[in-house]
Amino acid sequence: MMKVQPASQNQIRQWRKLLRKKYRDAEGLFLVSGWNAVKEFLNGARNQVKEFIVTKEHLDKLPELSADDQWPVFTVTATDFKRLSDEQHPQGIALTARIQAYAIDSEMPQENTLIYLDRVNDPGNLGTIVRSAVWFGLTTLLLSPESADPFQPKAVRASAGAIGRVKIYRGVDSASLKQLMRESGYSGVATVVEGGMTDRELRRYSGKKTILVLGSEAAGLSPELLNICPIKISIPKPGYGESLNLSTAAAILFYLLRSG
Repeated sequence: MMKVQPASQNQIRQWRKLLRKKYRDAEGLFLVSGWNAVKEFLNGARNQVKEFIVTKEHLDKLPELSADDQWPVFTVTATDFKRLSDEQHPQGIALTARIQAYAIDSEMPQENTLIYLDRVNDPGNLGTIVRSAVWFGLTTLLLSPESADPFQPKAVRASAGAIGRVKIYRGVDSASLKQLMRESGYSGVATVVEGGMTDRELRRYSGKKTILVLGSEAAGLSPELLNICPIKISIPKPGYGESLNLSTAAAILFYLLRSG
């Protein structure tokens, strides 16, 4: 049996602080909220879970998650639960999880295909990219210093719990990326709106040591990143429009990289 107990107001205040980045970083914890997100996170990262937070009305649904007695369960009122979420209609279940920190200078990535995100400051886009990456079996992401916090509630929610299945290296600047390419033999593939090679060319890099570099919709990639990536790739536009949404473009490119 899981140990169930009511949460104190002090605990609720501490959990609420996790909505802010400085407290997430200080505590090394973040919130995962919503039934589907919690279930997926449990499937991928059970060892990162610290505790459950559940409204009394949803307590009887906990067995559906195949959770066991290694974690404490704290009950809160529906009103208090709303204080822990930025959603309009929270679903009454959340967990706190430990942030897994990765740094290139202490643990070099080992996967053949890496994803680098440059100044992707929309947490919704970032979370959706994480979700798509996991779908295609891409499990290592590098984030520039100006990118959004992947453990922000909106990003975690957009990832649908897939945040637990990826290694995320934060604060990777262009100099560090260049060094990684040089020392580990990765080829940099930069995405550009037009003028790059076709999608067929990208398939050639499937299974090879490749870093796919994606930039924000507003700013694109910095000149510095374009200079260190010898390969440029574009998604053909047979129709109309200024550009694709970044997370949509990312999903297309992930498919191409994995289907070569």
